[in-house]
Amino acid sequence: MRFMVVRSVRAALLATTLLCADAWAQSQSPDAARSAELKKKGDDLLHASSFKEAVAAYDEAYKLDPNPAILYNRSRALEGLAEWVEALDALEKFSRDARPDLKARVPKLDALLAEQRAHVSTLAITSPVSGATVAVREKDVGTIPLAAPVRVNAGPASIEVRAPNYQTFHVSMDLPGGTLTTIDAPLLKVGEAPPPPPPKEKPAPMGRKILSIGLGGAGVGAVAVGFILLGMRESDASTLNKACPMGLCPTARQKELTGVRDRALAEGPIAAALLIGGAVFVGAAIALWPWSKSSTKAAFVVRGTELGVEVEF
Repeated sequence: MRFMVVRSVRAALLATTLLCADAWAQSQSPDAARSAELKKKGDDLLHASSFKEAVAAYDEAYKLDPNPAILYNRSRALEGLAEWVEALDALEKFSRDARPDLKARVPKLDALLAEQRAHVSTLAITSPVSGATVAVREKDVGTIPLAAPVRVNAGPASIEVRAPNYQTFHVSMDLPGGTLTTIDAPLLKVGEAPPPPPPKEKPAPMGRKILSIGLGGAGVGAVAVGFILLGMRESDASTLNKACPMGLCPTARQKELTGVRDRALAEGPIAAALLIGGAVFVGAAIALWPWSKSSTKAAFVVRGTELGVEVEF
């Protein structure tokens, strides 16, 4: 990974050296001339993979002549050191300050910004104790309340929030790149016991689920039988209508048709009762189902929001 970073920095440096040539050629001030010398020194150090020394040379050059082109070189040197936050700061400032024609010489600037942002995670840390010190990877990064979310390198990290007379809040976690993570640090006073965890809701007894499922099954069955009886009643009625036009039944079939009529008269009320009862059972099962399910509440202190960072370079 380190080799890949160095190789990409060297490749980018060929374009970077061209970035600054016109700017210094147009300036004749002593500070600008000295700045150009320091910039050239930084470029040579960057080619030699002496990233720390290159950053120092670029810093001196920028103090003498704050040319945005230096920020681009400085960003690539910081990238070689895996100082992703400072590298991103420098590259974003270059993107803001550089003239359009200067930025045009970096055709993949947006892709490079996305690549660096994928290595940076953002932390929003809150606590009820004003003035508490926030540390990430054993380095102090600010005090509560933080003026703005803190940017740090992505990856495994330990986060601490401490204040005099309070117990230190500590959490270790993996910080994903391109993500805003919110942490609430409820500091306890020294000697103060932590509040008991909220009671968990007990799972509903199995009998509730059985009751709900049973009611639903019985309701569906009753509705199905009710529709079958309705079909039979319609069939019997159709038989009577054909055999007894105008209500006059043949004498030879009187007994048979009387049975059909009686059966049809009985099927109607039974079907209606089954349909109504089945509908009531199904409705009761639907109403009871949420009551039959168990629910467990959980409170999370750390929350992450994906920013959708695109990596391509």
